Amino acid sequence: MVVETIDRKTEIGYRNTQEYAGLVIPPSYSSKDMAETVELHRRCAKEHHVERGYYAKHTSKGKQLLIDTKIGNYRYRAGSIGAFEEGEIGVFIQEQTWNYVHQGTLGKKFPTGDVEAEKSLLGMFIDGFNGDDGIISVELNGGDVYKPIAGARVVYGKSTDTLRETLSNGNSTLPTFWALDIGHFNSSFDIDTFDISETRVAGITRYWAQKGDVMEMMGHDRNMVAADVIAMMPHILVSEREIGDVPELAVFDIHNHKTAEFVHDHFGACLVAGGDDVKPTREVLQTVLKYHYGGEEYGGHKGEISIGVFDLEDFFRKSNEHLDRRCINLFRDSKMR
Repeated sequence: MVVETIDRKTEIGYRNTQEYAGLVIPPSYSSKDMAETVELHRRCAKEHHVERGYYAKHTSKGKQLLIDTKIGNYRYRAGSIGAFEEGEIGVFIQEQTWNYVHQGTLGKKFPTGDVEAEKSLLGMFIDGFNGDDGIISVELNGGDVYKPIAGARVVYGKSTDTLRETLSNGNSTLPTFWALDIGHFNSSFDIDTFDISETRVAGITRYWAQKGDVMEMMGHDRNMVAADVIAMMPHILVSEREIGDVPELAVFDIHNHKTAEFVHDHFGACLVAGGDDVKPTREVLQTVLKYHYGGEEYGGHKGEISIGVFDLEDFFRKSNEHLDRRCINLFRDSKMR
């Protein structure tokens, strides 16, 4: 149990330092904590005109998880959003947004501690869900301890236009290309790769792992957990799809250069554009995400962001190699296993 690794004085200090959008984030979540978190999100949704929240419509559908396994005090779970309970997704997002702010993902000028600014970010993270979204969640889970510590969300393109066309027209349904424009592609990338329907392309978004010093205090290896989340991605990308609808590509954007190199070297990602060739769209700069994608005026990461693409077949093979080494097993065979 996590709380057994933290003395009472440290636990109280930890509890007091983790607060987000007016709600204290506990060292582990009880059912009451989960309910309070979802209630906060429902109030936030009304304030920020959320149209497609995760709660009720998409969660708690009793679907089967694709991955559900334990390694020590870790529990790895992944599958359709309908396989998760409403409260589980709620606390997942609460932890996710806290980490986005406190790890600098939102940029140096984000008004940390400003409850309204934090609620604005929360409003974006609880919105935009579809029933076919996939969730990857790594949790500390032992006895009465429940604490999400890492994860990601995967989504699917909705436009029947080709990816090249949606990029040209500025109407992509994928998170990366809603937020970013590409001036020039890297010379090694073949743009013809994007001549497929956007419905055959998936997006990897909201990737996160608990802040390093918190993980260290809990006695856990943050780097290995982060790699495990990446390795589970291709399985989720194909798990709920019909054979003919399995994506060919997965796209993502990332501001951390070391992580970009890691996914290239170990999972075969192709980095197709970066640096000054990647610019934020007008739409994203009108939201709180300007603190991530914007320039110096927002303390954002403009000029540092790379856009990457996974070929799903190669990604799947490299993922299996990693998962086998880590003894992370699937409930059922995947279509590409």
